Amino acid sequence: MKFFRTLMTLLFAGVMSVSAMAQDHGTKEEAKSLANAALAHIKKVGNDQAFKDFTTDKANWSKKDLYVFAMDAKGLTLAHGANEKLVGKNMMELKDQNGKMFVREITDLAASKGEGWVD
Repeated sequence: MKFFRTLMTLLFAGVMSVSAMAQDHGTKEEAKSLANAALAHIKKVGNDQAFKDFTTDKANWSKKDLYVFAMDAKGLTLAHGANEKLVGKNMMELKDQNGKMFVREITDLAASKGEGWVD
């Protein structure tokens, strides 16, 4: 159960924004919906198939500027809907444009609260 809660947090946090156009941005509610659908898909088909689907099936797992990614608690990318070359790479030390270590923040949030939101 803890694995699914942690995975859900990572998926929820992993629904990312990549577009610069305001009208193409997904809402927080759309991000939550996509994360919930991703979790349901994992429960239905299992981790391996779901992670493959999140990475390759853009039609179902990318909406507007949102996409699903999944990582383990150590920052290893298990699925990435925007860039499949990142699968298998450890992203723990990745920083955003402001120097914020957002992957560490995501994994810390998952470990401490089980769910939440990271900007």
